[in-house]
Amino acid sequence: MSNLLQNQPITQNSTLYISDLDGTLMDDEQKIASTSIDIINQFIAQGNLFSIATARSFESAYPKIKDLNLNIPIICHNGIFIYDPVQESILKSSFLREELVEKLLAIYYQLNLNPILYAINEENQNKVYFTSVNNASEKFYIEDRIKNKDPRFIKVSKLPEINDKTIEINIILPDNQVEFVRNQILEDPEIYIHEMKDIYSPGFTWIEVVPRDGNKKDALIFLKKFLQVKKIVCFGDNTNDIPMFEVADEGCAVENAVIELKKIATRTIGNHKENGVALYLQKMMG
Repeated sequence: MSNLLQNQPITQNSTLYISDLDGTLMDDEQKIASTSIDIINQFIAQGNLFSIATARSFESAYPKIKDLNLNIPIICHNGIFIYDPVQESILKSSFLREELVEKLLAIYYQLNLNPILYAINEENQNKVYFTSVNNASEKFYIEDRIKNKDPRFIKVSKLPEINDKTIEINIILPDNQVEFVRNQILEDPEIYIHEMKDIYSPGFTWIEVVPRDGNKKDALIFLKKFLQVKKIVCFGDNTNDIPMFEVADEGCAVENAVIELKKIATRTIGNHKENGVALYLQKMMG
């Protein structure tokens, strides 16, 4: 870490612009429009700092962002990982203790829920373990990844994979079950709980349990210090972007954002299907 910090760019008095992916920079087809790509690359070419803060892993995000000329670290897994695409290295990572994983899984199984476990295996590979597919949201998510030959997804007979380092545990529920399940989850100072509406399968919510510092707020604080920037402008659409908006100097909610995010946003910008983020950046270029 110290060597990386010594080699970081000196960017005092500059502004970091950072955007969520799904529902913010990407359209409903999970793609970044060519217009947005062109504008963002021009923005970066002019010396501006632009990055991504996503709930996706780097493996899942990379096919979506590969045409962007990103030259500073990106936030993945809602802040669990900060990845440097230039050095191809991880700057920061967090994991759940094995005892916490076992306790949480016991609660889920007692409630007849279907947890999905994200982990790093002994070969240092990112893996997603699941035992079954039980609802429309899980079907869309898991089958989409398998269809695209995502090597992370592995069906197993039982969780957890004890020898792996657990990144997060996710359950996907109908909206009307969320409050009950939330009240059953283990309260512990070591964990952080993300709740996100599924924008691709309406009527379902993701509940993700991650390490305490596995959120976009703590990740953004780290990145601000790492890059030595003075100001942060962020873009988002969902409740997992709230921590990021809390620490940013300006929070821009896309027009399609959830009301909870709009309430704390500095401003509302264009829809994610209409290049909202890119057109805002274009105005910053003059």
